[in-house]
Amino acid sequence: MLAAHLEQLAPGAFRKTMKDNRDGMRVLFQHGHDPSVGDKPLGTIDELKEDDTGAYYEVGLLDAGYVREDILPGLRAGLYGASFRFKVLREEFVEEPPVSSHNPQGIPERTIKEARVMEFGPVTFPAYADATAGI
Repeated sequence: MLAAHLEQLAPGAFRKTMKDNRDGMRVLFQHGHDPSVGDKPLGTIDELKEDDTGAYYEVGLLDAGYVREDILPGLRAGLYGASFRFKVLREEFVEEPPVSSHNPQGIPERTIKEARVMEFGPVTFPAYADATAGI
C-alpha cells in the first residue's frame, strides 16, 4: 500500500517556535498519554535547536521515581524514538512532484515550512523513524 503523501519538514520549520515558545513547551513521555507517567514532565529543556538533521534537544531529567523507574531503563536500552506534538502554521503541498531520490515514485509531497511545537519527548513508536531519544 502506498502512502497518501510524502511528508517532510523544511529546514528552519522549528526556528520561530524554538525562539518564541520555548518556555511554553514541555517534555513528556508518549505525548503525556502513558498510563503510568501521564502528563508529568520529564525534565527541563537544557538545549533546544535545529541542526543539520532537524530538531535537537537535551533535557535535564528530573530526579523522580517515575523517571528512574519508567523512563530511564528504556532510554538506556535504546528502545525509544522521539516525537513532537505540533501545529502546522505554514506548509506547501505539491500534487505532482518530479521523481527524485527521496521520492522515487513521485507521490504527492507535503512540506511543513513552519510549525509551533507544544510538547516533545521519547515515544515507543515515532512517526519519523530517524527521530531518536537516548541517554
